[in-house]
Amino acid sequence: ANVRDINLAFCGSECASVCNIMTYGLHAEWISRLLSGGVALPSEEEMRAECEVMKAWKRSWMSETSSRASYVLLHQTHYHDQLMRDMGEAPGRKWCLSEYFCPYQPSDYNGIIKSS
Repeated sequence: ANVRDINLAFCGSECASVCNIMTYGLHAEWISRLLSGGVALPSEEEMRAECEVMKAWKRSWMSETSSRASYVLLHQTHYHDQLMRDMGEAPGRKWCLSEYFCPYQPSDYNGIIKSS
């Protein structure tokens, strides 16, 4: 498959967090910024290498199942952080100790989704 073919995007298609509107909102914003030139993709080689690292890591501890690739819920905050970094936004959205001890909520991402 051609990794760099960005003519088609699926918002939320590979996430096992069915009830998590934050993930879908961040996906939609990431896709919007990508298609408008606000997010630069890494090279195809870098993307393939990252996919291999992720596959090896998941296979090292997740049970073998056909849906293993979409297990985002366990590491949702790290995934959201990566989307934020890709968009040039600061991933840390809370103050001081609350960053470590309080769960993230949709309000923590206020101001991220831009209106056109």
